[in-house]
Amino acid sequence: MVVDPAARLYGGEFLTMQIPIARSEHPILTPLDASPLFSRARSVAMLPVEHDVAVGVPFLRAGEESWATTDTGVLRTGAAHFVSGRDRRGPTVGLEVAFRTLTPPGAEPQQGRLIVYGNAGFANNFFIEFLGNTDLFVNTVNWLAREPQAIAHRPHRQELGLQQFYVSAEEGDATFWAAAVVEPAIFAVIGLVLSVRRRWR
Repeated sequence: MVVDPAARLYGGEFLTMQIPIARSEHPILTPLDASPLFSRARSVAMLPVEHDVAVGVPFLRAGEESWATTDTGVLRTGAAHFVSGRDRRGPTVGLEVAFRTLTPPGAEPQQGRLIVYGNAGFANNFFIEFLGNTDLFVNTVNWLAREPQAIAHRPHRQELGLQQFYVSAEEGDATFWAAAVVEPAIFAVIGLVLSVRRRWR
């Protein structure tokens, strides 16, 4: 399982996280204007094979503070801690595999494409409209169909910043402390000072 507490949405489930995008890594990612949202993602990797049979190209990785763990207890407890030697930092969650296909004798060699994600739920009806999930899914289909001209950014059904907005767990905590703790404390101190001044007069 991939764990990234720093990329979790505020108030969101522990294993639901934003996946950072490096647009130069792959044409699928180039037009994305928002990170995709993965839930309960797993790390993916290419098994060793002969180089002329298949080649794996990682292009989508979890955040720098993320790690992949084999501890399935995170599904039950909703908490995890990095264990050196067992867990792996910055796991891959998106991988393209280029492979040689079988062709009749004398025919030109053909190359097949396979895109593997560590989470299939990003394309379901619940997550599809979140952040960059729609673009990631449609761009993946167009890339596999060998239609790179169709890879693009699609307009959102909801205008970002008006009907919806996304806050990371760190931003949410900062907002909570500022609005619910610091601001009332400032007014309490001001009120206390004014009260003490009036009594002394």
